[in-house]
Amino acid sequence: HLEFHTVEFRKIVETLRTNAETLYSPSRHVRVAPRLPGIVRDVKAILGQKVEAGSILVTLESTDLGQAKSDYLQALTLVRLREKTWEQERNLADKKITSGRELLAAETALAEARLAADRALQKLVVFGLTPGQMKDIDPRLDLQAPIRGMIVEASAVSGESASPDKPLFTVADTERL
Repeated sequence: HLEFHTVEFRKIVETLRTNAETLYSPSRHVRVAPRLPGIVRDVKAILGQKVEAGSILVTLESTDLGQAKSDYLQALTLVRLREKTWEQERNLADKKITSGRELLAAETALAEARLAADRALQKLVVFGLTPGQMKDIDPRLDLQAPIRGMIVEASAVSGESASPDKPLFTVADTERL
């Protein structure tokens, strides 16, 4: 059986009804938690706020950070003292006034002091500090947004404790879901 129809323009509407879940791109979705325990002192971002990479989200105060900075500065001071001692022993050894044993002891003490300073420095690097933040004993640390996006979760409250296992913010790029 054959039918004939006139050719005409019509909208084709196809509808598909289904359940769906929207997700953030995994590479553009970041939970922000401190790398060490502390107390939230100043919350600078709120839920729904758009932030740039590097924007300060919250300021924490941490006794662990203050202690780590103090240990580092103390280690640097010890390195300087050991360098002076080594230099003095080297000058005495050059003049044959002292034995090689004292020079070797000074070299060993200097090497140990440098290793201790390196360990203390690495601890601060792991905590996320920049060289400029390592110069004082200030126990405050600013947590920054690692990417540009929107604050999609926020749980930071001034005066509450913060720890590495509890994210304070979630930043996501909401332009593409």
